[in-house]
Amino acid sequence: MGHHYDRAAIPAELRRDYDVYERIEELGIELGSFEEDVISLVGAGIAKSMVQESGLVYLSGTIGGDYPMNDDADRLRHGYEG
Repeated sequence: MGHHYDRAAIPAELRRDYDVYERIEELGIELGSFEEDVISLVGAGIAKSMVQESGLVYLSGTIGGDYPMNDDADRLRHGYEG
């Protein structure tokens, strides 16, 4: 899935056993294109949203920190300080 998903604090029974992009294609969901729908947040000061490989969407006031977010108290503190 990717290193962020592999390192995320997701219990084994909740982890996906399929590729999300293959599933999206099977369902015929149109995601648009990178060129038309993704913008740079450089200099914006805040993040609009960050979709993690775990499938979670994390909304933040400012971007910072070095680790994928989860509900662990130490990880939340790290994100807050970032």
